[in-house]
Amino acid sequence: MYTAVLGDEQPLREQRVAEVSTSDFVCFTDDPGLHSDTWETVLVQPRVAADPVRSARFLKIVGHPALAGYDRSLWVDNAVELRKPPELFVGDWLADAHVAAPQHTLYATVAAEAEAAIDRGKDDHLRVFEQLAHYLDTTPGALEARQHWTGLLARRGSQTATMAMTLWWEHVLRYSSRDQLSFGVAMTAAGVWVRSVPLANLQSAVHAWPGGPATRADADAHVRIGRVRAEIEDVLADVHDRDEWILELESRLTAATDKVRQLRTHLSDGA
Repeated sequence: MYTAVLGDEQPLREQRVAEVSTSDFVCFTDDPGLHSDTWETVLVQPRVAADPVRSARFLKIVGHPALAGYDRSLWVDNAVELRKPPELFVGDWLADAHVAAPQHTLYATVAAEAEAAIDRGKDDHLRVFEQLAHYLDTTPGALEARQHWTGLLARRGSQTATMAMTLWWEHVLRYSSRDQLSFGVAMTAAGVWVRSVPLANLQSAVHAWPGGPATRADADAHVRIGRVRAEIEDVLADVHDRDEWILELESRLTAATDKVRQLRTHLSDGA
């Protein structure tokens, strides 16, 4: 079982189930001072400098050499608390699959989560729109496919799973850092059948997700708004005609919003 805590994202959540589990619990972190009673901490350098989110996604998706000797592994998001030792259920999840993840009980489809990502400001709406447009063009049916929740993600230590994860990571680099948007497309393209576990995301017999989908939403929004404000202020300090620049920006945003609206209409008509 493994997780990652990079940057100032949030404090490490202890996993008390480790005290009765025969599994190893490994936490990858860039904080040399991080100590834990239930995790073995492994110090790492962020894969993408100044991007702790994607750096944590890299560890989640591609893994780390410290995991190379395991036949099976379970990623657990740091916001999730296990209630049952992983060795009691991961074997069943992977009995006939290379990869397993719970069905998403908050978003039924990829399109639904993408729309929420845009509406809640979880990522740049142009980046998400581009991703949806490409998938709509190249992967028929992808946007209406059943969505998965990867807060818990089990995999085999097989070459098949490794190749699928590499492709998924490439999508996360190319498109949105919201990795669930590309999970299904990447797994399908890699020819990997994913075991869809019928598990209520917020709480089940094997886990709890205390913060739910809002675990990082408020903090992320606050940081993003602050960064955008600072960038705008820097630009306004340099431009000769502030009004002209603002009008140009508004025009670009209007055009982009129209494209998003057209895509949503297309998806609604297709449904």
